[in-house]
Amino acid sequence: MALPNIRPGKRAIVSGRTGSGKSTLACWLLNRSMQHWVILNPKWTAAYKQLPDSNVMTGFNEGRFNSSLEKNRYTIINFDGKTANAEYMDEVISFIHSRYENVGLCADELFTLHSGGRPGPGLTSWLTQGRELKQTFIGLTQRPAWISRFCFSEADYIIGMDLSLKEDRKRLHENSGCPYFVGRIEPRKWIYYDVNADTVEKFGAVPLLKTKES
Repeated sequence: MALPNIRPGKRAIVSGRTGSGKSTLACWLLNRSMQHWVILNPKWTAAYKQLPDSNVMTGFNEGRFNSSLEKNRYTIINFDGKTANAEYMDEVISFIHSRYENVGLCADELFTLHSGGRPGPGLTSWLTQGRELKQTFIGLTQRPAWISRFCFSEADYIIGMDLSLKEDRKRLHENSGCPYFVGRIEPRKWIYYDVNADTVEKFGAVPLLKTKES
């Protein structure tokens, strides 16, 4: 069984309740990619700091961002209370989209990039126009019911971990057509649905990432 690898220009959504292992899985997927990545981290999730060759920024500054993206494989942006909103983060996405090719964007909580139930113009452009620029995307969400159908329609891969709420499982199933998302998924296990191939693979615990301290 081939292990998943999010190739340049592809889009993936990772769904799972709090504590299901989304961030651990995201780090594992990011580490398997050869691209440079920008991680939008409004919740200040600590897991991403364990990625090798990573740099953490508090807020966004164009000069520091350019330097970090050039020098580091992963640039983690921790947004504070004044900037952790959909409009501001979408402007950051627009900036990156307009200036960089062959780079990945990981959104730690996808619903924070929605306003009124819709993604902003920056994220929309990234998802619709970024494929030829090899602009890759991984979006994490604990509430698929709050994510627009548009984001699901642009996904090449949909990854499901355990979801406790029936409405979230229903939304994931409706937007993927994959019947394996209807029921609960065992803790720490995950289902990988390839949309274009219409294939499903089931996996156990995510392999632990070698950290900076390892």
